[in-house]
Amino acid sequence: MQHGVGKGKAGWIKYLERYLPKGHAQDTSARLNDWPKGRRSLLSIVAHPENPFVQENALLKLAAELLKAEHSGCLDNDGLGLDWLSIECGDWNKIQHPDAPLALIVKAPNKIVHPWNEKPSWCSGEMAWAYRLGRLLRSAIIGESDFTTRFFPVREEQFDRYRGLQSSWYKRRMGLMPLNRGLGEEPTPISPWLNELVMRLLQWPGLEIKRTDIEGFAEVRQPSDLLKLVNARLAEQGRLYGRQSNLPAYLLPVECSPKSNLREFKVALVQTLMPRDSDFSNGDPLMWTASYRARHRAHLAAMCRLLGQQLAASQFAKRKTSAQQKNQLDLIVFPELAVHPDDMWLLHRLSDSTGALIFAGQTFVEHPYLKKPINRAVWLLRQESAAGRQIIRAYQGKQHGIPWELSSGVAGHRPYQVIVQLKDRSGAEANLTGAVCYDATDLKLSADMRDISDGFVITALNQDINIFDNMTAALQFHMYQPVMLANTGQYGGSSAHAPWKAHYERQIAHVHGNNQAVISIFEVDLLAFKNTQKVDLPKEKKAAPAGFNGRNAGAAS
Repeated sequence: MQHGVGKGKAGWIKYLERYLPKGHAQDTSARLNDWPKGRRSLLSIVAHPENPFVQENALLKLAAELLKAEHSGCLDNDGLGLDWLSIECGDWNKIQHPDAPLALIVKAPNKIVHPWNEKPSWCSGEMAWAYRLGRLLRSAIIGESDFTTRFFPVREEQFDRYRGLQSSWYKRRMGLMPLNRGLGEEPTPISPWLNELVMRLLQWPGLEIKRTDIEGFAEVRQPSDLLKLVNARLAEQGRLYGRQSNLPAYLLPVECSPKSNLREFKVALVQTLMPRDSDFSNGDPLMWTASYRARHRAHLAAMCRLLGQQLAASQFAKRKTSAQQKNQLDLIVFPELAVHPDDMWLLHRLSDSTGALIFAGQTFVEHPYLKKPINRAVWLLRQESAAGRQIIRAYQGKQHGIPWELSSGVAGHRPYQVIVQLKDRSGAEANLTGAVCYDATDLKLSADMRDISDGFVITALNQDINIFDNMTAALQFHMYQPVMLANTGQYGGSSAHAPWKAHYERQIAHVHGNNQAVISIFEVDLLAFKNTQKVDLPKEKKAAPAGFNGRNAGAAS
């Protein structure tokens, strides 16, 4: 039974060498930004903790290279795998930039054809090239040669004993989960467009795809046809890319509740009292005692109940019945570091009771790849359809830490910017984006988002109230859109501003004073500032800032 397993770390893995290409274990010490320019094996790239191909932009560029005439021939071979290819990049820090060149080098083919890579019987012969492309793209995302797995199932450096897989590749191939939550340890910034592309390429039998984000896919017959669609998608991603901040941005479409109206967008800013900045340990920002966690969870639950009671009081004042109290809010914002990941179920219930999207700061979590604490916020994106409701998570990272975070070992981590595209019952569209506290002071970010977003949301735990008051008052004009900030109740200062002409109308909501658990509920117009035209509105807009020519209301998703 021993077979040498106990003689070295994970010695059992040597019996799988036939299925594990050489060089699978990689040096993970260097960050992606520190990689020197030049050629790298695709297998070594996707095995790295900061695999750039988990993001859509880099993956689209990889697909475009494979579809070019000089490389498309490799799509005719079942042996195509990650170990066939190398990537050359002049600046790895800009690999997500849609315009940054990426060169593909096809190495000598591997004679071994893994059984999971063989073309299945259900795949049509004339579209076999598409199947091979689809499985390679999925392998690049999850970082494994076996594209049917979820993520990192067999890494020698991660295991000290044999655990085994829960199922066979043959079963997994029939039951793949293409959505972002099935591709990694945390949701990846993969849009519905790319989700649909992978599903169509893999051609699962009996799968009915109701989405039609990829216009023209039905006419695809050869690689050059698909290349046109991929290039068009890259051009759209280039429009969203933050050139000042060197930050890729991804648009996530959300169908609003039938009762939602983007001209009367209902927002709640929840000012919680816990945690306070003194509740965090300098030595270990992840440390929480059981007694404190119980108090923190109870406080969050109480704030959720308070929000429901405040909504009920408002409904009774408006003479509405309890049956009309569903879908009363469109967006709820919590402060920075306000919600522990184990308590996210409370926010799911809050979303169910109010029908709202939620943007909330999470307490420090250890990043699964960086192995350091990071600070981030989470979007809970609510989708309702005939099949029921679905709540999708999307994380918004924080890049710039305050001095306390830097001295406590908290790593800056903002690999992309999330943009939520809302569509109401009238067909009108508006985009929301957000930032975590200190990141909101990044003028490069606000400059990049000015022509993309129609509302800017900030989650904060900040004691410098005057600075943040002035910042939100300035951003509402410079970005020419409503700016909404939820700060901790320890310091107060939660506010919302919009660029209306009259001074007394610009400040929509503001809570001053410290040690206050307060909820502010108000309405904002997300459509009023999409262009510079004078339209018939209840309030007069302030003139647009210099250089603002309007935002594209019908941008593709």
